[in-house]
Amino acid sequence: MEKKTLIKFLNGACSPEETSQVEKWLDLPGSREELDLILQDSWEAIPEYSEDEAVDRILDNIRLEIQPSRKITRWKPDSHLLKIAASFILFGLVSLGIFKFAQQKEPAVQETLKVYSRETKVGEKLRIRLPDQTYVVLNANSRIEFDSDYGKSKRSIKVSGEAFFDVASNEKVPFIVDSGELQTTALGTEFNVFSRDGIEKIALTEGKVKVEIENLPTADTKFLEPGQMATLKENTGEISSSSFDPTILTAWKEGRIRFRRTSLKDIVANLQTWYGVEIQVKKTINLNRKVSGEFNNESLENILEGLSFSMGFSFSINENQVSITN
Repeated sequence: MEKKTLIKFLNGACSPEETSQVEKWLDLPGSREELDLILQDSWEAIPEYSEDEAVDRILDNIRLEIQPSRKITRWKPDSHLLKIAASFILFGLVSLGIFKFAQQKEPAVQETLKVYSRETKVGEKLRIRLPDQTYVVLNANSRIEFDSDYGKSKRSIKVSGEAFFDVASNEKVPFIVDSGELQTTALGTEFNVFSRDGIEKIALTEGKVKVEIENLPTADTKFLEPGQMATLKENTGEISSSSFDPTILTAWKEGRIRFRRTSLKDIVANLQTWYGVEIQVKKTINLNRKVSGEFNNESLENILEGLSFSMGFSFSINENQVSITN
């Protein structure tokens, strides 16, 4: 008789045909001795159980299966054999439970990441300290965004507008800034990120950074040294590098506005962002005319007063509306 069939019989899992086969086999000479050997092997292969109550319940089930009214009355297992059978069944049930448990798919544990953002309105600036002690100075009308995983396995941050970073050094976890199409990677350094109107600029003041086009790292990559700036213009797919004057480009974070041969068009755009105003310029004014100057925490009126003197225009301020005329 096959061992697996006997096991099914002892567990009450045999079909009527298999049950009949086992009962006929038990009538044969030597069947009991063979069954004893099978059960003895199984007994030695499993650990001792102390759950007497559980064993007793299984013994009761076996006795119900092997009752005097059935054809196998000539085979009356002793209590020791019944205990072996009970242990065998118990072992089978435990194994089955473990197997079913192992087959269950472990539910995916999805940690919901929180997204944090900081932003400034026009005319505002903000200094922020990130969890890893990196400092960010956010210019007016700008925004940064990072998630609750920041500083653990990664240090990734998104920027729109303009921000200056003083990055805390951590060689194991690079600092990555996503400013739109460009991705800037640094370990410990200081750099300025500008991203407005489809133009992105990364200006390095200290350390070293890698600048690449996001999702296209092999397309064009620049490694910047202090005093170098990478620029990506909209829809070009190319990064150009040039030198810059840190005292001019990063003056904004200290409350200073510096212009060096800057067009009136760019100056107007900067003033609108800094002071939260709308500036209307008369068409007869030459917006391409360039001027140099420096203003340290000055009011908008004082700045316009200085510019009007050197550029020969008139202006008026009515709350957040500014008009520049001849």
